Amino acid sequence: MNRVLKIVSFVVALVLSPTVLAAPLAVTPKVTLTNPAVQDQDDMCVWVHPKDPAQSTVITSDKSAGKLFVYDLEGALVQTVPVSGKPGNIDSRDGFQLGEKTCSIVAFNERDGSAIHLYAVDPETRQLSRVDDGAITTGLNYGFTLYRSPKSGAMYGITVPDEGEGYVEQYLLEATSSGQISGKRVRRWAIGQAEGCVADDRTGMLYIGEEKVGIWAVDAEPDGDVPGKLLQPVGAHGLVADVEGLCLVYGGGGNAYLLASCQGKSTYYVYRLDDALTFVKTFTVRGATITDGIDIVYQKLGSVFPNGFFALHNGMAAPYPVLLCDIRDLALTLE
Repeated sequence: MNRVLKIVSFVVALVLSPTVLAAPLAVTPKVTLTNPAVQDQDDMCVWVHPKDPAQSTVITSDKSAGKLFVYDLEGALVQTVPVSGKPGNIDSRDGFQLGEKTCSIVAFNERDGSAIHLYAVDPETRQLSRVDDGAITTGLNYGFTLYRSPKSGAMYGITVPDEGEGYVEQYLLEATSSGQISGKRVRRWAIGQAEGCVADDRTGMLYIGEEKVGIWAVDAEPDGDVPGKLLQPVGAHGLVADVEGLCLVYGGGGNAYLLASCQGKSTYYVYRLDDALTFVKTFTVRGATITDGIDIVYQKLGSVFPNGFFALHNGMAAPYPVLLCDIRDLALTLE
């Protein structure tokens, strides 16, 4: 075959290649969460209003500003909460029994003081008030998640470590007689630097993104075997360091996914939530790069997000906002 025909054949093959045609889905964000006090909102969680889901909020953690910010679903600021220290990853759970009342809690790891802080959500005002006893101290921490055991109903806070050799630490969170929340360490094990982590309250599994290594699956019960299994190592399906935020979403018909932020190439990985974390696809978000934290909610939340949203930290430029994307645009099979 002559040189011209070889070039033509190569170009035709390149155009028709499945690899070239299968470009990642690009999603356009719908709402931006920011305000004049923001410096770097690199993680977030969602509180769903128990009576009116349209009044739900997104709580962001800004380690540089030393503040939490509470927003409504249209991006209006509801509350600013000063933090004594550097708030890290943030998470929420409903149904915590605190004295005579059941409340929703929001919790995060505080990096400077090596601690866990907890807040209760007032469903009338949608504002936060601190409820821990000020004594839940940890080892050096970098990331955090909450976990409610499907076996015992107990609530736990789990921290993961910063640079170098550190430890995953798990703390039992319990109400005290004075109406606060205390914490007691129940286990720990060694791991490299990690920030993103998420616990599945349905299956009792904990997923940890070790930044340079990949995604681990570990039994989240305090007597479970550690360190678990490395299910998606860096290098698999193009995953590169740093592996950052992780979140879970459950749909109907057994459809469930783990999503991961691949910070090294500003791409989001989708895995089927099965024993192998089977790779499904990747997608990007227009205008978003260098993402740390992510979260997702699949629920009817009013006219702005009628089916829910995907939330992400945008590390492109300061002040670093949180972006909300319509969950339908992710083209996940959730019905």
